[in-house]
Amino acid sequence: MGGVVKSIAERGVLRCGITLCDNQIAVEDTQGDRVGLGIELCRALSASLLKGKTDTIFFVKIPETSDYANISLALKNGDIDVYAGREVHMNGDVQRPGSSFSKPYLYEAPHGNSTAVQAFSLATKEVMLNGPI
Repeated sequence: MGGVVKSIAERGVLRCGITLCDNQIAVEDTQGDRVGLGIELCRALSASLLKGKTDTIFFVKIPETSDYANISLALKNGDIDVYAGREVHMNGDVQRPGSSFSKPYLYEAPHGNSTAVQAFSLATKEVMLNGPI
């Protein structure tokens, strides 16, 4: 075990970047609790990496206006371990160096004037393919 996973295990806390918005991926309910698919993915990841613990997550709010360059920088600097909660542009974000993406966990149909299907994916710091994860 090494890299990002080792850092999370040693720290005992998963730092999960989220963007709170109205898309049900990550929202705050009327009691101020964070809910949504992105939040649950962070909890599942925490449970997987930290021996079943789902309360060892530090959520870092990423402004909805942030572009992926800011998210990538937060990953690179270690401010967050993983990012969940906003669409990933498959022809742009995925091709940027420095980040690694999961397979999309959700696709959303085009809306408004857009014709593009939105894909939501977890992102983390890129690791060398021949090195430890």
